[in-house]
Amino acid sequence: MYVSRVSDLGSGVCLAGHPGVPVGVGVDYITVHVSGAETVFTNFLPQAIIGTIGTTDCGHTTTAVTGSDTVFAEYMPIHRIGDVGVINEGNGEHVVISGSDDVNNDD
Repeated sequence: MYVSRVSDLGSGVCLAGHPGVPVGVGVDYITVHVSGAETVFTNFLPQAIIGTIGTTDCGHTTTAVTGSDTVFAEYMPIHRIGDVGVINEGNGEHVVISGSDDVNNDD
């Protein structure tokens, strides 16, 4: 699995509610990782780790919740393409869809 960094993307469905859309009705969203490891970089970008925060185009924030079983940055599992994050202000999750094109973790 290729690793994910600050500025990489996730895609998912937000169920947290939006203007004209009630809570529980899905709205597709994209999230961008905006935080990551402070001392570990991949391709000159901070490495995404469990706990990485993202901002979405649906107006919510996200948190990375799954990662590698064997590779860690700052004592936290690294976040990779295919890993999952969740909406912080309600229900919904995403899967990471972009990352490094040359650094991978073969868990």
